[in-house]
Amino acid sequence: MTASNDGINLELTYKFISQIGEVKKNPIVKSVTGKPIPVDAVVSTKDQTYAVFTYNWKRPVGINKVHQIERILKNSFLDGAILISHKFSLNAEELASKIVSSSDQKILLIQNEELKYLAE
Repeated sequence: MTASNDGINLELTYKFISQIGEVKKNPIVKSVTGKPIPVDAVVSTKDQTYAVFTYNWKRPVGINKVHQIERILKNSFLDGAILISHKFSLNAEELASKIVSSSDQKILLIQNEELKYLAE
């Protein structure tokens, strides 16, 4: 996440995720095979670590991105992921919910406009 990420409110993003735990901006995260995973931030609690991904797209984030995040979680030491975008497709929201309910992976989808309420 950089300050030039137009449209995604980075100040609110960091304020929200800092409520969860310790934040590391632009960290180097590696998969179980040692391959680097591009993430915008990592937030850690005492026993869990979440990757933060922001998508400043004009169109909704779709199921392909949720599937990609699911694969990243399966191939890494991350406990979950927080995705922030302007909008998510209905199918992406349903898939994330299904993944959370049927596995130990945690995927949280947050629309940019929700951040002002969550960061309070």
